Amino acid sequence: MYQGITFTPVISKLFEAVLLSIYGSYLNSDPLQFGFKKDSGCNHALFTFYESVKFYNKREGLSCFS
Repeated sequence: MYQGITFTPVISKLFEAVLLSIYGSYLNSDPLQFGFKKDSGCNHALFTFYESVKFYNKREGLSCFS
């Protein structure tokens, strides 16, 4: 059977690339977002979590996970 070729994914990717090139400098995310970002991942999230737990456990009267 013949299966038609669709151009919708190609057109949408092209549209996305154009929008990203025009408005990419305005699209910022929170520094604490670790997923789906370049040069950021699970190791960064785990390090931040570990350091936060250490910080709150050192504070007098407050304890994280007590």
